[in-house]
Amino acid sequence: MNVKVVNIPSFEIEVAPLKAVCELSTAEGTKVEAECLQYRQTYQKNYTPLNGNIQGFTYEPNYRYILDVRQEVMMDENTNMTKPVWILNEVVSKTAE
Repeated sequence: MNVKVVNIPSFEIEVAPLKAVCELSTAEGTKVEAECLQYRQTYQKNYTPLNGNIQGFTYEPNYRYILDVRQEVMMDENTNMTKPVWILNEVVSKTAE
């Protein structure tokens, strides 16, 4: 299945105060266990693990964040396919838990 990745100039997400255990793929395609940020769009109930980082964002545990981010399309050199990359526009709020 081929999914088209598009640029999105601005959308808000909430980042949970704790990371979740997730599975990431290495450049060789091997699955490894890691800790990932958990996010949801502000109107959603459940969090989703983020398989990657948000460029320009420094996570601190035990804080709940509302972030304004943008999505840009980047070429994955390992797979020669496009992938979404999230980039921080602004930290809207940072609340201690």
